[in-house]
Amino acid sequence: ENRGWRECVPASAVAAEDGRLFLSVEVREGAVGAENMNIVVRLKGVEDKLSQVRFKVKQSMGLAKLMESYCTRHHLRSDKVTWRWLDPKTHSEKAIGAEQTPSDLGMSGEDLTIVAECKDEEIDIIMKKVAGVTLLEAAEAMEKCGFQPRKAMQMLSSMMQAKAKAEAAKRAEEEPKERGGDKEGEEERAAAAAAEPPPLLK
Repeated sequence: ENRGWRECVPASAVAAEDGRLFLSVEVREGAVGAENMNIVVRLKGVEDKLSQVRFKVKQSMGLAKLMESYCTRHHLRSDKVTWRWLDPKTHSEKAIGAEQTPSDLGMSGEDLTIVAECKDEEIDIIMKKVAGVTLLEAAEAMEKCGFQPRKAMQMLSSMMQAKAKAEAAKRAEEEPKERGGDKEGEEERAAAAAAEPPPLLK
């Protein structure tokens, strides 16, 4: 765990008689903060609810663990993902690296957002060739198939066909019920009309 030592700046050095060297350092403000903060990570181009993950991290902790955990959860290859922090103060995006800490980036406050962007050409090809497949589905299929695009596409095609058949079967079951409901309604209206007394002739 990075406890902020990279923020220590040498101030002076004193040599002792026995040859030992004593080094004094200045620690930059916030470099060793232990305060926990909430960071929400979401995937660009994907519905927030499906891709959002909330992490609790220390200000002095490198973001590598957070990035690794997010990629593992969503079956993404870490070398295909770039990361940006949405700075609420300037309303701008800032590129971030795995070795940086929230303290390095000047993060403060609650519910900070990091946006991950997947730039994987193989996943893009799969999404174009297999209609209806989402980025997360393509990424998971790639991982299950040992990152072999052809096998992943075959698996996803079979999955989408099965999904379409299931939806068609469900619609087929619902249609007779709807028609039956309409027929029952017509019969009730006819019975009500028959029960009404005939109009009086003047």
